[in-house]
Amino acid sequence: MNRNYNALILKSVKITAGAILAILFASCLNLKYSATAGIITILSIQNTKKETIQTALARGEAFCCALLVSFLCYNFFGYTTAAFGIYLLVFTTLCLTMKWSSAIAMDSVLITHFLAEKTMNIPMIANEISLFLIGAGIGVLLNLSLRPKENEWKDKMAEADESIRSIIKRMAERIRTLDRTNYDGSCFLLLDKQLTAAKSLALTNMDNTLGTSSCAELDYVQMREFQSQVLRQIYNSIQMIAYLPDQAPIIADFFERISKEYAKTNDVKSLLDTLHELILSMKNEKLPTKREEFESRAVLFYILKQLEEFLILKRNFVERWH
Repeated sequence: MNRNYNALILKSVKITAGAILAILFASCLNLKYSATAGIITILSIQNTKKETIQTALARGEAFCCALLVSFLCYNFFGYTTAAFGIYLLVFTTLCLTMKWSSAIAMDSVLITHFLAEKTMNIPMIANEISLFLIGAGIGVLLNLSLRPKENEWKDKMAEADESIRSIIKRMAERIRTLDRTNYDGSCFLLLDKQLTAAKSLALTNMDNTLGTSSCAELDYVQMREFQSQVLRQIYNSIQMIAYLPDQAPIIADFFERISKEYAKTNDVKSLLDTLHELILSMKNEKLPTKREEFESRAVLFYILKQLEEFLILKRNFVERWH
């Protein structure tokens, strides 16, 4: 809460300072309607660098169209309210068609200056272009100072990783016994929330940086999401075990090992080697004579194959980014 409050205060200060700076800059250049530059700055500041730049470019394109449409309207119908109404009808339709809706109000405020001055001569057009460039430019420059929320992402991802580690450890415990008391899968609800929060931060970071580190963050979260889906499947498989064959404690030990070695930097090569040995060992063992043992061994073998998918997801991530 305190971190969010500080971010809110910082953004408020940034918006205020940016608006004042834009007004002062426009005043120093003796531009008419200099306060408009401050309003443009306020409207230009978005939540991320990427969004700010994209919005500024879209509004710039829209402003060029606004100048053309207003020039035609004012020259054909005079500098009247009716002419401005016709301009607004045409320009609004154009903006909605081109998905420039955020530019309608801001650009139209600039166009009203022509109506007030009763002219669209070169000095007035230069005045409005300057107001736009100052306001939008300062807005973009202020947002270039936005820093990725790397520490917040690391904290959230650490929480999610700890939840996955805990889930794997509990799986080891449940494979050792047929007792399913309080084993209802509710832990996945918490994990989903943690991964959703981490993914949101990763997306924000990606929009606030030009590097590849944020892409790795998003890829890491997505890898954990896929692993979470595999763990859900393993959870369902464990629920099907109705008999504990001799292989159960061995597989449980392996799950416990994974929970201990579970880390972002682990390339899982050693774990995959051990897993393949376990799979080969189960293939080479004699088939059980009892039906319930046969079914449970089949489930355990299937769990090992699911676990292989779980580890391969991590190995592929490491190969992509290390």
